Amino acid sequence: MKKNYRGILLTGLFGLLIMGMLGCNNSGFNLNQKMSYADPNLALNKPISASTADGNNQPRNAVDGDQASYWSAANSSPQWIAVDLSQETSVSQIKIKWSSTDYPTTYEVLSSLNNNNWTKITEVTSDGDIDTITFDTIRTRFLKINCIEGNGKYYSLYEYEVYSGGVPVPTVTPNPTTIPSAVPSIVPSPSAIPSPMPTGMKDFTLKDLNDQNVTLSSFLGKKILLNFSGSHCGPCISEFPVLQQLQDKKLEDVVILVVCQGNSLAEVKNLLGKYTFKTLYTTSWEAFDLYNVEGTPTNIFLNRQGQEVKRKLGFGGETVDYYIDILNKIQ
Repeated sequence: MKKNYRGILLTGLFGLLIMGMLGCNNSGFNLNQKMSYADPNLALNKPISASTADGNNQPRNAVDGDQASYWSAANSSPQWIAVDLSQETSVSQIKIKWSSTDYPTTYEVLSSLNNNNWTKITEVTSDGDIDTITFDTIRTRFLKINCIEGNGKYYSLYEYEVYSGGVPVPTVTPNPTTIPSAVPSIVPSPSAIPSPMPTGMKDFTLKDLNDQNVTLSSFLGKKILLNFSGSHCGPCISEFPVLQQLQDKKLEDVVILVVCQGNSLAEVKNLLGKYTFKTLYTTSWEAFDLYNVEGTPTNIFLNRQGQEVKRKLGFGGETVDYYIDILNKIQ
């Protein structure tokens, strides 16, 4: 089964009541209840086929939008799964949600206009969980994942998502007369964003613990570990010391940026003020929505152009070497 890591964001009797209403369990809060996506998943409920399937874990489970169902291939390699987008369309991003234990360590992404002649888009080295694959926009109808080598006995794929170009950056007009300076808001800063904006970069500006504005795009040119956490999230709090260990490594051209949602600057500062990695605070969920964060903690790895190359939901006791290994693979 896929691990389910979610941060606990509500406490007390009232919190338990709300969690029950929202479909939460004692492992935390699912942000899917509040998500709205500007860019639709083109593969959702589309025709899909695969080389094999194990029992009830059929290929259709990978495109049903249900985070609990999955496709599982027979115990052999290679295996493949292909989605038909129903018509020729523009595609520039694929998100694959593998099992954390049964996944291909190496797989290819292929495209085709006729389901017969295939073109290789890229080859991926994976360590399970969520792989986000961004590439130059292509026109295609069929997309195939060709699993070459595996980590477990089976391949288990929870969601196979396809996007035309990522979620657009929303336009937010600042209004100093109605927004108090002490309340953080996401305000695009055109003067701080290099032109043209690299494909895939979704920019925002928030306050740091010194109440100074920090814009994400100011770190372009560096590898970015973008961590989304909550001040009442148990797994998030457990992960912070490991992120500090990573900070202490002083890796060249690496920025650790923690975005923490809390009730106030004082609350977030009390929790994270002792750490030396860069921390931004927010009382809203706008930055989380911008990056389609489904739960906390979520770690998103961005390359030097600001493009997402990897994300991981939850904290399962990973050591600092886990993060170093991913960062070292980013060009």
